[in-house]
Amino acid sequence: MTRSLALSAIAGVADVVSKLILYYLHERVWDVIGFGKIKHPLASLKVKQPIGEKGMQEIKNKLKELGHISED
Repeated sequence: MTRSLALSAIAGVADVVSKLILYYLHERVWDVIGFGKIKHPLASLKVKQPIGEKGMQEIKNKLKELGHISED
């Protein structure tokens, strides 16, 4: 269409780069939107500090006791 190999190559590269950038931005926006995502029931809990191995074991034991998870 352009009758110039250099101009066609530039247009082709610009097309690929612009599509990559738009795809990245599109995915970032959809990651923020919660539509259609299944949320974990405990995801809304705020924690003050990271949960260590002992804390994780206590949580697992309590969940087993309540019948939410099966025995290992």
